[in-house]
Amino acid sequence: MTEWLIAQLPILGSHGLLSGTALILFTSVLFLLKIESVSKRLEKSSDKIPGDSDQILSRLLFPLCTALPNFIFAISAVMSSNKNYLVITSNVGNNVTNVTIFVGFILAIGYLKKENFKDEQSDELRKDYNFLLISTIIFFACIWDGTLTRQEGIVLTACFFYSLTDVFRFQFKDLILIISILFKLVPFFLVSGFFMFVGSELIIGELDDMKQSSNLYDVLLPGLILVLPSILPLMLTILKKDMQKLALSGIIGDCAFSVPLIIGIVSCFHEKITLPNPTIVIYMLITSAIAFFCFNMVTNIKGKVPLWKVLIPFLGYGLIVLFSLKDN
Repeated sequence: MTEWLIAQLPILGSHGLLSGTALILFTSVLFLLKIESVSKRLEKSSDKIPGDSDQILSRLLFPLCTALPNFIFAISAVMSSNKNYLVITSNVGNNVTNVTIFVGFILAIGYLKKENFKDEQSDELRKDYNFLLISTIIFFACIWDGTLTRQEGIVLTACFFYSLTDVFRFQFKDLILIISILFKLVPFFLVSGFFMFVGSELIIGELDDMKQSSNLYDVLLPGLILVLPSILPLMLTILKKDMQKLALSGIIGDCAFSVPLIIGIVSCFHEKITLPNPTIVIYMLITSAIAFFCFNMVTNIKGKVPLWKVLIPFLGYGLIVLFSLKDN
């Protein structure tokens, strides 16, 4: 179906990277706008929602949808015979870009608006950060040999869901409510997913045509494309007051869906995913360490964000790009 559609629209194939990126970004923004309307209805009826279901939905709906392009891209990569390793590299690149570039923009906007972090907001953000950090450490323990097996994928997936039990006071009876809300979003998932899949096919085909073994193309470029749907949390930060913490938590949630959940789920249905170059594991580890160090510097913020902390994420990403170019 996707091949037929691309054949009918030759302009898509001739500008694969740009066309694919535009499709992913456009459908993601439309879908996220739908999610925002759902979240507003949840906020109005939060007192009627038992347990922590309102918190689960508000903190997971946005990350779930910003991570949807990553999941679709992963499926497309697995279907490509020689590009299944992009499941791993693109999601790591997504996280690296998220906790540097987008965190930097959010902090910069908050700095210009002279917003303050409350003590409880900083504490909650720190908890979210620790959850993401532990998940990433487990991921690298699994991928260290340059391969990711089905058994390791099961471990990563279980790690994600187990972590949720500590983050939320979740009751099993609340599951019915959550499923009912997600079920209403199925048509939007299907339509958005189709166009994202077409976009992913175009991007992967373009990457394959480049014939590059560069970490810049295998990690940072797909990661930069997949992180674009995070533009909605960024827009929320710009338009509304005191939205820094929500936007940062949404980015952490997006990263948690990418690593370990998406990589874990896809690996469960794949016997083994092998990286083309074992040294890319070292590259991903170093770039992730730089990104997490930068993010760690800003998760302790209380009160007004100082300018030097706003600049740290941007400097970190610049260092990663320089390291990538030097490495190749």
